[in-house]
Amino acid sequence: MATIEDALTTYLVSLASVAAYVGTDVFHCAPYQLPDTDYIRYQIINPSNEPYSFVTSDTAQPEIQIDIFSKNDANCLAIGNLIASALNRFTGTLATGINVIFSTASGPMVMRDASDEQWWHGIVYWNPEYER
Repeated sequence: MATIEDALTTYLVSLASVAAYVGTDVFHCAPYQLPDTDYIRYQIINPSNEPYSFVTSDTAQPEIQIDIFSKNDANCLAIGNLIASALNRFTGTLATGINVIFSTASGPMVMRDASDEQWWHGIVYWNPEYER
């Protein structure tokens, strides 16, 4: 079964502008080994399976937090802006067959990573409404 996690990974890696910064370093939750270059990780922070209509029951409306990590604050901000622009008001079918009905994205918010001050941490929130 297709998942929004697989769909988001595939979509972000397919964006040439984002891949120019992170390559294929896009991870659901924490990677096994942290890369030493720019990377993205994301997780669902608020799951919701409320259908958008009474006739459709195979929908979801999660909130997804996308974290951008870079040792350069300008890169972190640029990647965050690219992601927010690509996902805000996105509609359509993603590579895994998930149909996004509507979505909003907010951010990026960029700050020093409190756990390791050599890194900058950007956050984008994505709220898709989708059906499988």
